[in-house]
Amino acid sequence: MWNCRWKAFSPFPLEQLAWGYLGDSRSRRVLAYATPWSRLTRQKIDKPENFFHAFPGFITAIGDTPTANTIRCVFQNGAISAVFFDAGDPIPRKVISREVRSEEWDDETLLKARHNLLQECNPNAEYSLAPGLIAGDGYSIGHDDRMKMRHRIIGDGAPTSVQQWLPLRGKALWAADIRSPAFAIKEGKSRKQSKQLWVALQAAGVFAAILVLMQLSVWTLGIVNSFRYNKIAQQNPAVMLVANKQTLANRLIQTSEEELRPFGMLNTINAPRPDSVFFRSAVSRAFNILELEGEAGDVNAVNRYADTLLALPIVRAVENTPRTQRGQTTFQMIVHFNEVPPSPVIAATESTETNEPAE
Repeated sequence: MWNCRWKAFSPFPLEQLAWGYLGDSRSRRVLAYATPWSRLTRQKIDKPENFFHAFPGFITAIGDTPTANTIRCVFQNGAISAVFFDAGDPIPRKVISREVRSEEWDDETLLKARHNLLQECNPNAEYSLAPGLIAGDGYSIGHDDRMKMRHRIIGDGAPTSVQQWLPLRGKALWAADIRSPAFAIKEGKSRKQSKQLWVALQAAGVFAAILVLMQLSVWTLGIVNSFRYNKIAQQNPAVMLVANKQTLANRLIQTSEEELRPFGMLNTINAPRPDSVFFRSAVSRAFNILELEGEAGDVNAVNRYADTLLALPIVRAVENTPRTQRGQTTFQMIVHFNEVPPSPVIAATESTETNEPAE
């Protein structure tokens, strides 16, 4: 951002001018300004395309719309300007700028230059003078390409820092830029593509960060699970020992409380057994369950025997699995009792006397 002597009319061809304008929907006025490119070159501004935006320095005076006719004095990059505003109009009526020729732009020098400029302008009583001198102190760029201007208010006591958004955006921002409309279109497209690329890179970075976090989570869960599996494997023998002890305890409880009577159960089911069915093994794993394996003459004999057992009042259920292979019938049978049958009673053999005639 710089200041030159801006003129509304110039003898130079349009292509040799750096020009722009300020407009606002709330104003019936448009402020146009221009300066020869050769003048910018003499000020060592020979590559304006390197600037984010190129404005005349007095633009930083616009912002708040004054309620009365006001003159605001602005210093930017070696030039001081008196900006005349009419009441209620955001666009300046006129601007008068002068170069400040000094090796150092200290506050005293700038206030003296302000005094001299006002003497030259000779403002009448219709315009009141805004207090202090607005001195540029840099700028920052917002996410929507708006510009925030930093100022120092010199005079009327200690310098005060002020930040203010430049009230221009979009087409109005490029209209105020002194570079050509063709450059504005080209640069606008380039910035839009750069912004889209930057957003895409940010999204890719966020996605990559999420992937890294997910991978770290997977590794962490793998380590935790491996630790747990190792701990389970170490505790497995002790768990099996406890389980075996619990099984043994349950069986002891059944023996003491339910009185396991395998012979009584075997005696009960053996009584109705036909001769064509015989047992090869009998196992009692609970106080009221008897598991049998045996052979039979045929499948029908096994089925009839199972039906006979199921008809007994003391039998609750019979699981029968017969199978015939190579002319031989075998079966597996599980008999569930409602109650445990009593142990078999072995009767003592009593001697009997016979009265046989003596020989």
